Amino acid sequence: MVVYQAANIYKNWCRGGPPNALYDATQCGWFDSRTFARWFENGFLEFVKKRPHLNGKVKVLIGDNLACHFSPDVIKLEKENNVYFSSLPPNSTHLTQLLDVAWFCLFKAVWRRILDEWLSRVKESEAFQKNICLCCFIDCGLNRWSMLNGHISNQHSE
Repeated sequence: MVVYQAANIYKNWCRGGPPNALYDATQCGWFDSRTFARWFENGFLEFVKKRPHLNGKVKVLIGDNLACHFSPDVIKLEKENNVYFSSLPPNSTHLTQLLDVAWFCLFKAVWRRILDEWLSRVKESEAFQKNICLCCFIDCGLNRWSMLNGHISNQHSE
């Protein structure tokens, strides 16, 4: 889910992004109870429902203990859909969020390079428009990410 820091979400901000992506906006640009509930129902549960081998089985969703993960609506949906939400222990980020360290850091490095290249080509006074970000950068980022991912896979298979 792409969450913008804005009062409203505009259609042109939702064009050219990843397939099946969800979009929303909050005042702070972070997930809140409403956005998490929307992601849980329209993102996670829809993803799980498309996998028939998971029907009737317990699904485990692991996350931090952010309060927005525990709204009454989400808890009801968890029970109805046989989902168990497991919270990571408090103050354990350095131990439990290995994806941030080992995997997402590579994506963030690629993303930083894309943004740096863009910034070097535009005037300092040019505003950064949200629709430009998704339409132009996503394709470039996914292409670079695919190349990087292929390189990593090749390294591990040698």
